[in-house]
Amino acid sequence: MAIVKYEMKQYKTLIIIWSIALSVLIIFLLPTFISLMTNNSVMTPELINSFGRNKFFIAIGVNATSLLTPMGSYSYVNSFVLIAAATFGTYIGISLITKEYSQKTADFLFTKPQGRRVVFSSKLFAGAICCLIVGLTYLVASYFAFLIFAKDSIEFIPLLLIAFSVSLLQLLYMVVGLLLAVFMPNIKVPIIVALGIAFFTYSFGAFARIMGYKFVSYLSPYSYFNNEYIREFNSYDLKYLLLFLVITIVSILVSYNVFSKKDIHTV
Repeated sequence: MAIVKYEMKQYKTLIIIWSIALSVLIIFLLPTFISLMTNNSVMTPELINSFGRNKFFIAIGVNATSLLTPMGSYSYVNSFVLIAAATFGTYIGISLITKEYSQKTADFLFTKPQGRRVVFSSKLFAGAICCLIVGLTYLVASYFAFLIFAKDSIEFIPLLLIAFSVSLLQLLYMVVGLLLAVFMPNIKVPIIVALGIAFFTYSFGAFARIMGYKFVSYLSPYSYFNNEYIREFNSYDLKYLLLFLVITIVSILVSYNVFSKKDIHTV
């Protein structure tokens, strides 16, 4: 637990900043989009009809006509929140490992002494806690945003699943970042790599939807939590959920095996 507490202390400020940022984002943007999309003087029939032909909405995986409903507006905003979530998760996963190389702080970890497997498990647990705190804070903020601005339009199950997908996506990208870091522990600027991975995989999903190449969507974790599917069936897509579990478990097992055999430079 000492390592977990140490890691949580290291990321405390970052967790607070991201939690507040995502909460403020949804609380301010949701009423803005709801007001805009329900304004008849703005949303003319001609404009609404043009939505169906707009490739932008196809690319982000949102049914354009659903934007006219509060849940549709929420799905639209959430599609961009997922990019931030992926960035945060990847950054946490990478930095959990790379900071021990860049800061040469491994001597702290082994003073108990602690075996590498205990260190890895503790870091993984701490990373998961970081992601869940940010994700669950966003979920609560989303619920309160609906209570304040669209109380009569709450679809509880879809709202819960869509909001919780932020936590799941963060966890997935966190373990992928962890996997990358055990093979490339000397990454100097984790946030740049995290941004690159988040946007690159998002582009895969957008390309797959525009071109109709469904097989490409498997390369984009964003596709695993499709808002429109969730709203229609009140559940996650089983095949993508299974893929999510496989990637997560395999990433953890490989990372665990590599890290347990890898030397860490000490001061």
